[in-house]
Amino acid sequence: MVNAVESERELIEILKKLPDIDPDKHDGSYELVREIVRTYKNSDTARKHGYDANDLNAIWFLCTGADDKSINFRKNRITNSNLSDEEKNKMVTLLESIWDKAQRGEYSNTPKGQSGRVGMFSSGFSTFKMKEVDQERASREFIQMVIEISDEHDEEHILSIAEKYLEKPWKGFQAATLSVFLHCLKPTVFPIVNGNLGVGGALYEALGIKLNNYTKANSYIANSRIIRDFRDANFSFKNYRVLDLVSAELEGKMREGEPDYLSLEDIEAEKDVDANQSYSWRWISDTCVTKDCDVTIKRYVGCTLPKLALEFFGVTGFKAGDRKYISITYEGTKYSCEIVTTRPITTKYPAIRLWLRPIKLLTAYLKNVSEEELFTKKLVFEKMGPDEYNLSLKDRDAVVETNLVKEPPAEYYSPYTSQDFLHDVYLSQKNYNTVKNLLIRKKNIILCGPPGVGKTYMAQRLAYSIIGSKNKDRIKTVQFHQNYSYEDFILGYRPSENGFVIKPGPFYDFCMKAGGDSTQPYFFIIDEINRGNLSKIFGELLMLIEADKRGQEVEILYSKTPFSVPENLCIIGMMNTSDRSLAMMDYALRRRFSFFELHPAFDEESFVKQQKEINDPDYDLLVSAVKRVNEMILEDPSLEGGCAIGHSYLCLQPEDVNLETLQSIVQYELIPLIKEYWFDNKINFEKASTILRKAVSPE
Repeated sequence: MVNAVESERELIEILKKLPDIDPDKHDGSYELVREIVRTYKNSDTARKHGYDANDLNAIWFLCTGADDKSINFRKNRITNSNLSDEEKNKMVTLLESIWDKAQRGEYSNTPKGQSGRVGMFSSGFSTFKMKEVDQERASREFIQMVIEISDEHDEEHILSIAEKYLEKPWKGFQAATLSVFLHCLKPTVFPIVNGNLGVGGALYEALGIKLNNYTKANSYIANSRIIRDFRDANFSFKNYRVLDLVSAELEGKMREGEPDYLSLEDIEAEKDVDANQSYSWRWISDTCVTKDCDVTIKRYVGCTLPKLALEFFGVTGFKAGDRKYISITYEGTKYSCEIVTTRPITTKYPAIRLWLRPIKLLTAYLKNVSEEELFTKKLVFEKMGPDEYNLSLKDRDAVVETNLVKEPPAEYYSPYTSQDFLHDVYLSQKNYNTVKNLLIRKKNIILCGPPGVGKTYMAQRLAYSIIGSKNKDRIKTVQFHQNYSYEDFILGYRPSENGFVIKPGPFYDFCMKAGGDSTQPYFFIIDEINRGNLSKIFGELLMLIEADKRGQEVEILYSKTPFSVPENLCIIGMMNTSDRSLAMMDYALRRRFSFFELHPAFDEESFVKQQKEINDPDYDLLVSAVKRVNEMILEDPSLEGGCAIGHSYLCLQPEDVNLETLQSIVQYELIPLIKEYWFDNKINFEKASTILRKAVSPE
């Protein structure tokens, strides 16, 4: 479209030849945005509830989709809104219909060689639920604004309405965020100004259009009028998407020729990076390092890591070709950034680089800031968890190196390691390694054993140990029962105030959540997994949960939208082997899981250690009695080895151990359990009961 633009006049002549764009033939976002605004305008349910950040998410993210904001992501935003169930269902149905049209190639906004998509714009964030956003006022006034202008047709009147609302911009909103949505609503009225992406300004500058603070929200309407006047004076097209497409290509042309990585001459500018204390990096503590800003970071938005930072970022021992992704939060938005070895490593010039380019706000700042001001700034990296960091930009002179580490935020999750697991769970190091490796390899595992062996307790802590912290947001637990169905678990019709609507189940929702955070592990825990009709519950997902089928899409019942189980989601089931009322799992499902059997841990080193710490003779007698009863159970062929008394019945704090407590455990927990075991063998039941009661007898 743009070929070797040498002058402002040449660019104008090229633009004059470009045809206009029909919005609804170009991309489905235009229709989606119009309909979601119309839905909110007519929604008494949402209006009575009061618009909040869930509604802002539902509305705004329908204009995205050029990055990882997939159809399922947008469905989730609609589902979480305050619309009525009927209104949600209609919007989801429309989204699926538009998606299907895109897959059939009915929109022109599909890059050559790519599958159909819906969405022209990307975003560096996934929710407005951030402290950097004035959620209450922004949600209320933004939705009121778009409703007010939705049915207006006079261009100047529309701009005046928006100008009224933007006199006092909402915290967290810049021109880029506003322009992409408003453009989808009124494509001939609102130009696209992707200031935060570093795109948009280049074209207007090349055309000789002088904009004022074009990244700022309160300047957007004034700049829109300037762009409108220039467009109408020079071009025949009206849809501002024409300018946006040219802008993106011009930006690419401007960046052509820039190397992906630094040359050796560039590296000389970062000399002494092998030293324990590089000239621009400082090790503050185990949870904080800093880097002075320089010309190199301005040019490439990346850092060569010195030795002192390798351990901090977890890349010690990186070899040529190695790479990993870490999560960096900057000004409330989380980004996925790559650390990669760009050249063979030498002693003098280590080539492990952290790329900060995805951090759009930082990229825009570095592009526009002067070198003089740049040298007064410092990057501060704070470790918040495994491969999770917070990045801030500070004035060098204002930074007190010894006081950089702040208290962790409220949502910070305490670290959890394999040693923490071994301390909490009565399992050997060998068995822990086995079950962990099984889960990582197979993706699906079932912990089976008799009552009281700690299946549920272990499942959660196994997940914690792999995550590296007690992050409950990455764990979802459900319990199966005989009446549990596909509609409850995956997707199905559910009753609502206006009839029946399609609602997602917990597994569907959690897959969407895990798929939107693909670099981190997620765990779905199913208690009593063999109590449900598993073929009925999982349906066609029996195939998708297999390790080698992860990421593959199929069309599931009740939805035309392709669905997949993400690779970063592991399933942990728990199965009670003593419940004879339950049928065996069918072989089709069994082969998709690994099975790890748990046994009473009275002889495990960690339990023996706890028993010594309790140091109570009555407790010791009861432990011995339970072990004798377990031997009886094991020797009884009618019980088939699936029964026992688990150790969790006797997991007590030292201060809680007394004869009265032990007698209560025997009388009301252990005796009823063995009575169920030997319901048809009164002799064994009486013998075992005598052993247990005698152990806690006061004589």
